[in-house]
Amino acid sequence: MNPGKRTEISDSSWNKVAEVSEISWMGSYDGNSSISADRFIEIDSGSASSQILEIISGTKSYRFLTSLQPGKNVFSIGKLICFPNVETWIVPEFNLSNIGKIRLLSTDEKNWSDWVIWDSMGINSTSQKLRRSVIKVKTLSGKSVWKNSALSDSLERKSSCVGTEASPGYENRTFPFLYKEYSENLNSILDPWISFNFTQSQAGVIETFKYQPNFSIHLNVSKFLSLWSELYIKILENTDILKNSMTYLIPLGGEGLIGIPGSSGVLISGIYPNPSVTTNEWFSICNLGSGSVDIRSLEIRDSSSADRLVEYSFRFGNNLPVGWNDFNPSTFTWSFGDRFLNSGECGYVLSPNFKNESVPFSSVTFRKIFTIDKTNTIGNGIGKNEGLDLFQEIQGVLFHIHSYGNQLSPFPFAIDAETDDLILLKENRTGDSIFDYEIKKKERL
Repeated sequence: MNPGKRTEISDSSWNKVAEVSEISWMGSYDGNSSISADRFIEIDSGSASSQILEIISGTKSYRFLTSLQPGKNVFSIGKLICFPNVETWIVPEFNLSNIGKIRLLSTDEKNWSDWVIWDSMGINSTSQKLRRSVIKVKTLSGKSVWKNSALSDSLERKSSCVGTEASPGYENRTFPFLYKEYSENLNSILDPWISFNFTQSQAGVIETFKYQPNFSIHLNVSKFLSLWSELYIKILENTDILKNSMTYLIPLGGEGLIGIPGSSGVLISGIYPNPSVTTNEWFSICNLGSGSVDIRSLEIRDSSSADRLVEYSFRFGNNLPVGWNDFNPSTFTWSFGDRFLNSGECGYVLSPNFKNESVPFSSVTFRKIFTIDKTNTIGNGIGKNEGLDLFQEIQGVLFHIHSYGNQLSPFPFAIDAETDDLILLKENRTGDSIFDYEIKKKERL
């Protein structure tokens, strides 16, 4: 889990002195009793320093001048009930809601060290009496990621607080997880660097799961899966998993999901599922692979039906969508008759009744227009919170090559799109989780 998109820091005002390392906005459970006073923020400081801690949460806004000590500094409204041995900075005004923002500023307010936004992350289950803070941990390559707390130190946690997972003032701990390491210096997103991160002596086991044929298998792996190509050889070649098929990797007993797209490299790059005019839905695809792909070999599926893709002219001849030239003027020529999507190209798959509306992106590599072969809607009509799965026919067999929503995996997700929302796959991401996507309003592009 991730408490929110962390702002990318690139300007001269950033001076990393300390960082937010744990957030518990929900507090603890002591048996069945909710302990809201156990809400806290943990800041990890590399040295002694004075910082302004700014917290904006709910309708409240706070600023505290702090004197941070080297190591972990914990701020709360009072002494923690479930972690009684922790020394805390007691701030009577302190309060946290499920949504908020934290900034660490220099005392002259000219530089800032960290900035984190959170939105209902962690676990807060009133029915099961469970609460987990969100913690920052580093992957084996040193990348900082946010996860749910787990495996709390029982010697430091009150014995009656077994429903609470947190680590204020202590080493941040979580379940094993897989992580794609993205870097300009590493291989492409279709051949990623994958790290397997786990705590102490836990077994290095992952589960591979694929859609067709539907099965899963448990396999031992090394502590560090250096390259996807290594995984490709060590695992996939020793199983019946066909390499043109999408494969999901799951740490056994851990968190997270990694989806490896099929080898063709065609990804669902954007979805417009809830337009003001319901017949104007579309999705876009991009070819990140090295070769051309025949559009007629692709099939799109929603939760209830499937459609083959075709070039627009295959179905409608020389007829363009109604109003296309008026709403989509361009200095280049739109392509309605090309059945191949070349390497580096993107294209739109329009609903057959699309008319009198613009599309947001256009360029010499984003100009091809496709549709579906027979029916009047994409799938059964793309629902505002419905997933899509892309298949490719190879030697007469349909292989799962990409997914928006991972609905065929053990861990699906859904994004509830408002009217005219565009759901876009982030650059250098492949759709492993909801955090690989961003939502934008079409009229603002």
